[in-house]
Order: sequence, then structure tokens, then C-alpha cells
Amino acid sequence: MRRNLIIIVCIFLGIIGLMLTGNIIIIGEKLAQITHLWVAEYIFYALILLLLCYLVGVPLFRIHHAPPFPVLDVPAKSNERQLQTFGKTLCSNCGYIPDKEQRKAHQEQLKLDLLHASGDEARLQEVIGQEIALRFDGQKEIGVIGINRRIVEWGKTVFMVSAISQNARFDTLSVMFMNYKMMQDLIDASGFRPTTSQLVRMYGSILTTALITYAMSEALSSTGSVAPFDFGDLDHHADAADAAANGVSDVDLDDVGFDDQLTDTEGLSIYSILRRVKIPGVVVSSALDGTVNALMTLRIGFIMRTYLQKGPKALSGFKNKRSVKFQAMKEALQTIPSVIVSGSSVVGKRTSKLLVKLVQRHNVQQ
Repeated sequence: MRRNLIIIVCIFLGIIGLMLTGNIIIIGEKLAQITHLWVAEYIFYALILLLLCYLVGVPLFRIHHAPPFPVLDVPAKSNERQLQTFGKTLCSNCGYIPDKEQRKAHQEQLKLDLLHASGDEARLQEVIGQEIALRFDGQKEIGVIGINRRIVEWGKTVFMVSAISQNARFDTLSVMFMNYKMMQDLIDASGFRPTTSQLVRMYGSILTTALITYAMSEALSSTGSVAPFDFGDLDHHADAADAAANGVSDVDLDDVGFDDQLTDTEGLSIYSILRRVKIPGVVVSSALDGTVNALMTLRIGFIMRTYLQKGPKALSGFKNKRSVKFQAMKEALQTIPSVIVSGSSVVGKRTSKLLVKLVQRHNVQQ
């Protein structure tokens, strides 16, 4: 499926390229006719080529040659000198602490800890490990939320916004914007300030890894009842969504349209399952939209966290990407119940309870 998608995109881009090239050739020929100078045509082509190189080639070159974003992990098989260098790098990039005075005090303490650990590699690794853990786990006393908590909070925000909204276009735009802001937030929480080239490279790696599967699942879920993609009718009972939040008591999951065969490691299954879940007489469309969008957000967040921990190499190659996506989806499924429960005031306690049961059952089957 992915190969076919890539082929279609390449063909589409090729057609656009041919159309633009044809128009450029026509304009060049017209210039030669108007000026009566055959060289004017080739001058025009040369200017277009130079402009293309400046607008496309130079940025791509900068992105490709951008220095890698610092990895938030203790370097493997590193000596004391490398550990000290990495520790000083962390000490110089403590922007994740919001208060300037607390940040300065923390930096001074970190410098002191690194100095006291000199000559002891095990102690240096411990000091660096504690500093990295602080950036991921946070510390309430100094106002640090932490990367892990930020991912969950963004998932909650996306869930509630999507559950409240009844407009598909607004959902799409708001979720895209919030996922972009989440990635910015996670980068800020790392303490480092990447260059523009590094940012583009990071966004490209994360989004291509995380969104292709989601886009494919969305395309398939919107397909009608055409073999082999029979996804059922989701909107048949959409008007009864409010009733679900107030009138659904304990629902037997065996009576819900939950397909045990739709399980895989790519994360497509849970999207498809949630999109087509049917409660007898009711489809909780808004709550399901919120759950699906929150799952995507959590998945992107956990992939971003892996990038920050292991660098771009973690997302290079098919096997690595597949492993990262599977682990991210697994963590997203484990986290989504707490996200749904936190949004129970929006979708109703009974509806949130049902969704949690569905996700927990899927986790057990996995």
C-alpha cells in the first residue's frame, strides 16, 4: 500500500513538473520571437534554473548538511572526556527551566556535580542520566513539566477539542496546528534551540514517519462498502451521539462492532476499529473522533520523543521506522485511557468508560 502511495505521489509530481516545464518552454520561445534574439530563450531558461537552485536547491542542501540535533541520551561506550563534553553541552542548554533564577541555580549545581564526578565515569553517567531524566520526567518544584507529561497534556487538549467540535474541517485544521505546536513544545522542553534547518529536518522525519499510516487509515475509513474495504456506515446514528453520553449504561462489548481480526503492528487497526464502533442504536461519533485524533497526537509525540532520545538514525530505514511506530502506538494505546477519562466532562462519564473498555480490550488482544 505504501509503495502504491509513493508511486501515485511521484506520478502526480511528475505531471506537475511536465506542465511547468512545458509552460516555461512556451514562454522562452515567445521571448525569442518577440525580441528576435534566439539567445533570449536560453537566457530565460538559465535564469529560471538559477532561481530554482536558489529557492529549492540551496535550502535542501542546508537541511541535508545541518548538524544533527543533540541526542538526549548517555553516549554509549564513551570515555570521560566525551562524557564531560556532553555534560557541559547539557549545562549550557537548560532553556527547559522557565524561571531564569532557578535555571541559573540549576546550571551552577550541574557544573558542580560534573566537577565532583571528574575521574569517575560511572558517576559522570549517573549525573548526566539524572539531568536527562529531569527533562523527560519533569520536576514540579522548579516548574518543569517534562516531555512525557507534555505529550499527555497535548493528547488531552486534542481529545477535548475534537470531541466538542462538530465540524470536520475545523477538526482537521485544529489537530494539524496542535500537533505542530506540540512538536515545538517538545523541542523547547529538551532545552535546546535548533536551527531552522534542523527544525525542518526534524519535522520532516517525524511527520513522514507518523502521518503516512494515519492518512492511509483515514482514506480507507472513508471508503464505502466496497470489497475488500467494508468499513460499515459510521454516520447512520450520528444524531444520537448526545444520547450516548447520557443514556448508555453498561454496554456488553460483545454487542459492539469490534472486529478481533483487525490487529496489526502498524497502528491502522485501532483507527479502523474506533471509527466503525457501533453501540446498539447509537454511534458516539464526536467522542470517537476525539479518541482517534488523540491517538494520532500521542503517537506523534512518542515518535518525537524517540527522535530526541536517539536522533535521526532511529527513524532511518524501514525496520527502524516500523519498530518506532509500533512502540509509539503501543504507548499511545496505554496512555489513551487516562486521556479519555480526563475528557469525561466533555463526552460524558459513561461514554468515556465505554471507550476505555474498548481500548483496554484491544490492548489485551495485542
